[in-house]
Amino acid sequence: MPNWSNTLYACIGEPTEIRQLHNAIKTNARRKTSRVENGFGTLWLGNIIDQLGGNWEEWKCRGEIAGFKMEKGANKLTIYQSTAWCEQEGFRKFIEQKFPSIKVYYLDIEPGCQWYGTNDKEGKYFPERYYLDS
Repeated sequence: MPNWSNTLYACIGEPTEIRQLHNAIKTNARRKTSRVENGFGTLWLGNIIDQLGGNWEEWKCRGEIAGFKMEKGANKLTIYQSTAWCEQEGFRKFIEQKFPSIKVYYLDIEPGCQWYGTNDKEGKYFPERYYLDS
């Protein structure tokens, strides 16, 4: 049984590609059954990869989307995830490969092992530099 990590993505890119990614997630959210059998449900990360024409078996995708929000008039899609142990970099790398204009910044917090990580070095999307839990 894994420790569950809370991962937050800020997907920044051309509005057309952001909308395509948003639509793929929204399509799976509306499904009554999963595209691919899994233990997570319709918003399993592998379902999104499959929806976008990728092979989910080639990417780390152990987790699910818990929520998503596209900012109106902006080129930003925020994705909230619950993942096993840590941010599933395969899912992030697939998005960036599929959509060349999109850069995915992440914030990853796994309280069980006291892990806190981000690739947002400048703090533009995730300005917190540390996480304190007492």
